[in-house]
Amino acid sequence: MANNVFIRDWLLNGEQDREQLIRYLNEVRAKNNVFISYVISNQSRYYYRTTSEVSGVLRVLSENDIRDAWFFRVKKMEQPFEFNINPDRAHQNNMTLFINYKVHDYQGEFIGVAGVGLTLKIISNLL
Repeated sequence: MANNVFIRDWLLNGEQDREQLIRYLNEVRAKNNVFISYVISNQSRYYYRTTSEVSGVLRVLSENDIRDAWFFRVKKMEQPFEFNINPDRAHQNNMTLFINYKVHDYQGEFIGVAGVGLTLKIISNLL
């Protein structure tokens, strides 16, 4: 996802058609059998996500909100991605494995984060 031309171009072109992004995220979620797929824009700080229940903007991230510290940590890290297990506060605090990938523009500048989340129940079923 993070290296996908669509995601890069969509973010670089001003996040114009949200429905287009939601369709893409729904396809990623369904194809990979994950609980949530998401993109966070560094420019607008919008957290776009899709699950089986809801799609759209979850919220605007803030450097002053402890819930959003992970985004700013990922932004600063050298590695291109991370795995972490945290409660998903937007979904009854279900323990979820999040895979966060940094998204860069064509010059290598950070423009956002793309990722997926798998609940521990999904992981257990896979195993």
